[in-house]
Amino acid sequence: MIVHNISDRPNSTAVPSAIYIGSTLIRPGRFAEVPDSDITPKVRKLHGSHIWIGNTLHGRFSSTSKGALRALTTSAPPMTIDEARAFLNGLPREELLSLCTQVSPPVSFARAPGAAMLAILISRALFREDASANPESFFWLRRWTRHGNEYEERD
Repeated sequence: MIVHNISDRPNSTAVPSAIYIGSTLIRPGRFAEVPDSDITPKVRKLHGSHIWIGNTLHGRFSSTSKGALRALTTSAPPMTIDEARAFLNGLPREELLSLCTQVSPPVSFARAPGAAMLAILISRALFREDASANPESFFWLRRWTRHGNEYEERD
């Protein structure tokens, strides 16, 4: 299971510090693969304040740590539709509405739906054959690598 140390994030309630989970040391802004047996109830209580348990960070933490996002995007394969939907579910409704215009063709609707439905609509649009997405806005999908100001599609 992947565990992120989010104690370095400005919107975290923790003081930046390294954390041992079992025998694994995770420094601030880094992540590590931790055996499921090391995730105790005491460790689970730190979820959201000192650590984040899961493959992808919640939007409020990943957007504040470019280094952690870059490390995650270079080491892991591109996201699946389920991973993308889980990530989108953590974003606020206003951000989801702005992401609707960053996909071509744009996600459109008669009345603005709720956040959960927006996450579903955007994730479906991102994984259609005929759709393309703005790499800068959707870099967290791990589909691209960045070289300066240029984005290149990953293999």
